[in-house]
Amino acid sequence: MKDIESSFFQEKRPWSRIKDRVLGAYLPPYLRKVNRLGSRIVIIDCFAGAGKFSDGEAGSPLIICQQIAQHAPNSAVAYFVNKGPRHHAALERTLDSFTKAGFAHPVRGNSEGFLHEISKHITDQTVFVYLDPFGLKGCGFASIRPLLERGTKFSTEVLINLNMPALHRLP
Repeated sequence: MKDIESSFFQEKRPWSRIKDRVLGAYLPPYLRKVNRLGSRIVIIDCFAGAGKFSDGEAGSPLIICQQIAQHAPNSAVAYFVNKGPRHHAALERTLDSFTKAGFAHPVRGNSEGFLHEISKHITDQTVFVYLDPFGLKGCGFASIRPLLERGTKFSTEVLINLNMPALHRLP
């Protein structure tokens, strides 16, 4: 599993193309719609990775930043969580211009810990959480529960990608 995880960003695989196409198609209308609410938009990518693949194709962080720049540059902020130092360093390089623009924030840490901590600071912001874990470990339901329990007064959306073959192996 570690070998697959370490080589994941060498080239975009077919399932990653589909997931990124879904994210890229979802974000423009989402950002245009929630931007009208007038609240700060917070986007969290819990398993960000390197930001782009070695073959140059954009990963979720780059897709998110490009969409923010186009549709909500003054009202959105994005956090990109990585626990591994190599992916985090690559992500910082990839997102440098977006970080300098003030809306991209690479975070080195654990997704569950980050979600727990940020949920203490979320008040009236619009929140979008993107969960695309490598496997099933790393972000249990308890991590997103506080965000989901904010009530209907606030906009909270969670997009979760799960590997179905892995689900069938669960006890």
